[in-house]
Amino acid sequence: MLALQSAEIDYMLTPLGLARGFQEQLAGREDIRIIANPPNGIRYLGFNTRRQPMAMKKFRQAVSILTDKEYVTGTVLAGVADPAYTMVPLPDPAAEREEVEIKGSVSSPVDPAPRCRFYDRCPMAAEICEISDHPPLEEVGPKHLVACYRV
Repeated sequence: MLALQSAEIDYMLTPLGLARGFQEQLAGREDIRIIANPPNGIRYLGFNTRRQPMAMKKFRQAVSILTDKEYVTGTVLAGVADPAYTMVPLPDPAAEREEVEIKGSVSSPVDPAPRCRFYDRCPMAAEICEISDHPPLEEVGPKHLVACYRV
């Protein structure tokens, strides 16, 4: 960055994007032009599920709930990423999107009720979902697994 500011170099490529602080420093300079593309990639927190405690699904779920996604993306990743609230990211981060409202309560990962974990917030919940344990995973198509009594 210093070499660019002192004109020792003419061009600088940063594949992960320019940190917001550097963007602000360079924004007012007429002798420097910033050409930016939207970030192209996904950063995620991965778990080594072969070791404890990461091998426990409930522990991973708890870490997911307790992780401050806004802090991580805004501070640790210097604002060059957006937090993910769903499993499938949007293909275009600049696209208008509707907020997803999840109704009902979240079942406890530590002590789940003896019924389908999504019963309280599923729009298709039926009596079997309330009186039976969480449904088993079933293959409904090639590489398509579903855990639902209604399928």
